[in-house]
Amino acid sequence: MDQLERERQKNRSILLITRAVGSTLALDDLLDLLVSKFTELMEADRTTLYLLDESGDELWTKVLEGEGMKEIRLCLGQGIAGWVAQTGEAVRIEDAYTDPRFNQDVDLDSGYRTRSILCVPMRNHLGRMTGVVQVLNKEGGPFTSDDEEVLTALASHASVAIDNSRLYLAQVEQNRRLMVTQEKLERRARELDLLLEVEKQISQADSLEELLDRLLERTTEIIGAEASSVVLCDQERQQIYFSNATGQVREKIKTISVPLGQGICGWVIAHGQAACTNDPLNDSRYRQEIAEQLDFVPSNILCVPLLGLDGTLGAVELLNKVGGRDFDRQDRTLLTLVASRIAHAIHLDRDKRDREVQSRLASIGQALSSLVHDLRTPLTIISGYAQLITEADDKVQRTEFAESIVKQTAVLTAMTQEVLAFARGESRVLIRKVYLNRFLKDMEEHLRHLLTGREIILEVDARYTAEAYFDEPKM
Repeated sequence: MDQLERERQKNRSILLITRAVGSTLALDDLLDLLVSKFTELMEADRTTLYLLDESGDELWTKVLEGEGMKEIRLCLGQGIAGWVAQTGEAVRIEDAYTDPRFNQDVDLDSGYRTRSILCVPMRNHLGRMTGVVQVLNKEGGPFTSDDEEVLTALASHASVAIDNSRLYLAQVEQNRRLMVTQEKLERRARELDLLLEVEKQISQADSLEELLDRLLERTTEIIGAEASSVVLCDQERQQIYFSNATGQVREKIKTISVPLGQGICGWVIAHGQAACTNDPLNDSRYRQEIAEQLDFVPSNILCVPLLGLDGTLGAVELLNKVGGRDFDRQDRTLLTLVASRIAHAIHLDRDKRDREVQSRLASIGQALSSLVHDLRTPLTIISGYAQLITEADDKVQRTEFAESIVKQTAVLTAMTQEVLAFARGESRVLIRKVYLNRFLKDMEEHLRHLLTGREIILEVDARYTAEAYFDEPKM
């Protein structure tokens, strides 16, 4: 009957441990639960559960010290637990102080009095050593062989549970690493998508203003912000101004300029460094008066500089992360990528404008040279008609000569206006209907005056009555 009762007690204990360890997979919680259950089932005063580290050279455990946990490590062969781990044999001692393997210094340091000890190895289902369980000071006397048998069985189940917990934690860690890797890949994919979108917008935009508007809208959408703007420097006026913007105050903000170095954008431009504030009202760089002018108070701001070859060109800022969230490092990285392409686009546009100015200046020089040459014709005609007016006695003939002078004066005026318009970068080509017979008749008169005194016979058939469309004064 005693043997049957011992088996029942053993099975009940194993069942209790199995139920207990099945309630958690977190290793620290599992170890605390096992220590508690071992102490209760073995009617012991204390239980220590040592685990073998990955190297297999040391045992480790955690004990409560003050308000925190302290890790204790034992070499194999050190103390009772170390000896059990080294030999793989169970130890049952009635009086610990009579056993030379017992380290009395532990009691001296803690003030605890160890009497009886039962320490058994923990082996998993493959028979591999995973640690040892040590219980101290059984109530009512020393530990018995029955206790040793029960604790050995419980230790075996505990070892399996610990292995399962480790496998679970290893799987959790692997999943965590996979998630981190997936997040990195997704983040990289977002960066590549954004860069591809930027290049696409650069190739499709007809002007810098259109390009910046498109980039801002796409960047604001991808990063997830409520508003955004591009801020550029005006070195001559020592100001920064908002050249492009998105959001509910996009038009109003373009009317605002700020002295260089002021505000968060001004700070970013002055220092050439990014700034991110998720509490702008408590940021000393923030300018409250701008928010008051716009009637728009940002909850957070991310701003990065537009770095050029010769200094900072301006900045790009995002306002109010969607969903009440904060801007993070990933948002900063993406915005920095966009800012580099915006700065490059601004450089290309400015270089293009400089080349156009240089080309226009060269063309103006050529136009002036051509103008001086072309002025000879109408001036010669005017001079000729002026002489004819003084010699003509017929009033009708003088009137015709005067009209011809007026026409040539109009030609001179048109030529000078053409050069001035070109200098301003304007195009003044006036296409209109011209009756060819009249045009040829006028040309005939001009040519006859040019050919006066030369041995050249001019014959013109002006009966052609068709119409043509061109800028007559430029002909």
